[in-house]
Amino acid sequence: MPAVNDEQLPHVTSSVERFLINPDGNADGMILLNGVEVYFAPYLSDEVLMAIHVGDRITVYGELPMAEPLIVAAVIEAEDGSRIEDVGAPTARAERARQQGARSQLQIEALVRRTLHGPTGELRGILLDDGTTVSLPMHGGENLGQLLSPASWVTVRGAGMVTALGMAIEADEIGRSAEEMRVLQH
Repeated sequence: MPAVNDEQLPHVTSSVERFLINPDGNADGMILLNGVEVYFAPYLSDEVLMAIHVGDRITVYGELPMAEPLIVAAVIEAEDGSRIEDVGAPTARAERARQQGARSQLQIEALVRRTLHGPTGELRGILLDDGTTVSLPMHGGENLGQLLSPASWVTVRGAGMVTALGMAIEADEIGRSAEEMRVLQH
């Protein structure tokens, strides 16, 4: 994303409730105490986690791709005034150098807390009440309707990671129970 004048962008100020992680173990979002979902590119994960902690009050400048309470971060300003700017993906060599942990097969049963969205407002997953982030395949959640509604009970199977920030699973199967699973197409 090119450098922008953040004063011209929509912004939100609130405290960080929790970080969202992807199945590779990288942070790629936050939920703020005011309920706003913040999406940021996973290549910013290390920088964000070094500068910002749960409970910190931050200001996020970015785009509002949809009516949901979602902001796609262009600039994240930490409590101490330091700024993290999304200036685009790092070079391929720098990206390859990042250490990725090994995924393992995981299964979780929990209540859906909320849906999660990608940078254009598309459905990208769900946050469960235990803090687990579930990633859905592109176009994978469109026909799941009630199953993804807040307070719905779900069982999810797939590859993922458990990190200090929590668990993240890339859903291969989802259902109301282990006996009623539906295979998702990736």
